[in-house]
Amino acid sequence: MKSLLFIINIFFSPIIFAQDLIDTDGDGIPDVEDHCPTVKGPKENNGCQWQEMICYSTPTIYFDKDKTEISESELKQLDNFISSFLNSLKVEDIEKLSIISYTNLDSDKNKLKRLAKKRAENVKKYMIKNNKIFKNISIELKLDSDLRWKECIDEECPEWKLKEENRISFGIRKEKPSN
Repeated sequence: MKSLLFIINIFFSPIIFAQDLIDTDGDGIPDVEDHCPTVKGPKENNGCQWQEMICYSTPTIYFDKDKTEISESELKQLDNFISSFLNSLKVEDIEKLSIISYTNLDSDKNKLKRLAKKRAENVKKYMIKNNKIFKNISIELKLDSDLRWKECIDEECPEWKLKEENRISFGIRKEKPSN
């Protein structure tokens, strides 16, 4: 019986050991320890690639068509975001925080650019007024890109659909740890 166990152990040990060494993506992390075994990534991130933007629940701030003022209801959303941002993320880990301003389609691209920029600047001013930590926040303009209601290009749309196109969202880029 002991000799049978010995033979089984000798026969199967290399197979079990070899499975511990398999590294499908070649990143130096065995598949049994790699959270992303088919995609190369650093050991500090469990074998997964670093993400450019981290997933973080951020509000969408909506604007009325052709308006740049933040409404009272949207200010409450913005206040909640500022509070949760400051309480849940280590600010020193944030590489970049962006205000992303979207607009609906319009034939006058200059008008759209002015609206999108003014909306983003108003949000930025409000955030800085609440906490100076937001002074380096960047602004990105997305003129008629990323439309939620693409059918609004060719037809009249209800006001609520247009409002959803005139929005601000936030992008948060988390700093990559140094190797």
